[in-house]
Amino acid sequence: VLDVVNTIFQEENAPFTINNQKTRYASNAGRNWNLGLMFNNRGQITVGHKRKKRMKNGLYYFFRDNHEQITWSKEDTQVLAGELAYIQQIEPDALNQHIEKLQQRYNCSWLALRKTILSS
Repeated sequence: VLDVVNTIFQEENAPFTINNQKTRYASNAGRNWNLGLMFNNRGQITVGHKRKKRMKNGLYYFFRDNHEQITWSKEDTQVLAGELAYIQQIEPDALNQHIEKLQQRYNCSWLALRKTILSS
């Protein structure tokens, strides 16, 4: 594959070349990580199950603490909101079901709680 790509670049007089020291080969069996994202064996880009599990745990503690009237700091809320936004950019439906479940369980809205904390 590299030979074909290099030949095309030479024929097109491309202003760049492939850096062989940075070239990696990946298996089609999955677990192909690049820049913190994984291209899995189903051809999907994912943030990985460990990161999703950490975010689910973070959401759980956020809702539980709010229910027990423990207010998170603005900084901690921003970190959680940023991580959730990142995951939803990569996998839009990854956490929506979990968020809905926690909202129903604790009878409050993630967006409302976040807004309240961040506006204070």
